[in-house]
Amino acid sequence: MTSHPTVYTSDECNKCTRTKGEFERRGVAITEINIEETPGAVPALKAMGFGELPVVVTDDDRWSGHRLDKILMYIRHRTCDGV
Repeated sequence: MTSHPTVYTSDECNKCTRTKGEFERRGVAITEINIEETPGAVPALKAMGFGELPVVVTDDDRWSGHRLDKILMYIRHRTCDGV
């Protein structure tokens, strides 16, 4: 994997804060996109079928909500790839 996970967030989203914190605690850099500061982000997320924040997009997966299982799976996969 070559890129950082992209995490779509908003200012008042507790799940977003927890998700960003899980990546941070595990030493994984993310690219954060705040939907309140990014015109077009909401329609783009809706077009992908998402209706809940945070939305996390990696090279191999995408999901919404605070998903510790998905975060840990991403980290295991990343570690196995030697990144």
